[in-house]
Amino acid sequence: MADIMIYKNDDEYLAIDGKPLFPFGEIQTILYKYGRDKFYNYAGTELQLVIELYGENKYIIEFGDNGILEMMYFDGEWVSEDEKEKISETLMKYNQKIKKRDNVNCLVYSIERLIEC
Repeated sequence: MADIMIYKNDDEYLAIDGKPLFPFGEIQTILYKYGRDKFYNYAGTELQLVIELYGENKYIIEFGDNGILEMMYFDGEWVSEDEKEKISETLMKYNQKIKKRDNVNCLVYSIERLIEC
């Protein structure tokens, strides 16, 4: 197990500590900040990854003295490490939203092909 890894199921997911987060295809940009001399959300953070996701959503991972800390911005709301269960719930909602979007896109594409035939 690694702190950050690729988890492959039906799709390839970014995973932290063995926990799948979201499909790689949803990642728009990954930004990072390194070192203690910058502003961080948690004291003792050495490395911060800001993962910008589809639809103005963000997932933030911080590594430091307190281990791995997570935050998520989804549908206009921040969920912090203090609400660990809520982060998992928010990730689940985000992934469900992705699935719905993909299913609708697939349906529209299928109907388009039928009309063309």
